[in-house]
Amino acid sequence: MENIPNYFISDSAAERYKKGRPYFHPIVIEQIRNRLSLKARVELALDVACGTGLSAKSLLPIASKVIGIDSSEAMLSQCELHPRITFLHSPAENLPVSDQSIDMITVSQGIHWFDQGKFFGEVVRVLKPRGRVAIYDNFFKGQLIGNEHFAEWMMRSYYHTFPVPPRRKFVWENVADEYPLLEKIGEDRLTIEAEFNRDSLVAYLTTQSNVIGVVEGGTRKIEDVQEWLAAELSTFFPFGVMRSFLFESPIEYFKKR
Repeated sequence: MENIPNYFISDSAAERYKKGRPYFHPIVIEQIRNRLSLKARVELALDVACGTGLSAKSLLPIASKVIGIDSSEAMLSQCELHPRITFLHSPAENLPVSDQSIDMITVSQGIHWFDQGKFFGEVVRVLKPRGRVAIYDNFFKGQLIGNEHFAEWMMRSYYHTFPVPPRRKFVWENVADEYPLLEKIGEDRLTIEAEFNRDSLVAYLTTQSNVIGVVEGGTRKIEDVQEWLAAELSTFFPFGVMRSFLFESPIEYFKKR
């Protein structure tokens, strides 16, 4: 399998992630609660690739205890501590929990960085019988509500300057036969509006792997990227004005037989 660099291991990337990531994970978790008909909290949930802890925190309404793991110590150093959350440094391919100990596993924006074969092998090992898995994304659609020119700028300028780095596509149907103990039980797709001003959108865009790969790879300095983004985005943001942008959150649900 191709080697995919870990774009999120540096302290500077983790600091920008902590500052710039929007927190609308609870909207997705509420949809997961409804889809899975969770009437009470599960005993123990495992959040894989938890980053700075937002996705783990969002599980507290549906899980009595949460374990958040990430392969980046820098990201984990930015997590806010909570008495019901345990954060552990570990890759997704070697989950640091006992066999059949987990009621629910969630992955937010991480599956395309994993060795998916090894990860799902671990899922089968650690999940209790009839335990559930929810894999979801919160990706920026590059659409400014009421202004079609922003999407044009994203394609013409932003992605040209900061190309999408290599990642592994996840299509369950391509690997389902390898994991007979797991069955797909549904999917959802949410559209979420999030408000930004110019500075907060600059902060968010510098957390994307497009930018992180360039900056942490030494091609450009973060200060230059921030200055470029601020200048480019000024067209869309009169001083002090907030604008609404669209994100999309596809969710796929699985159950252990």
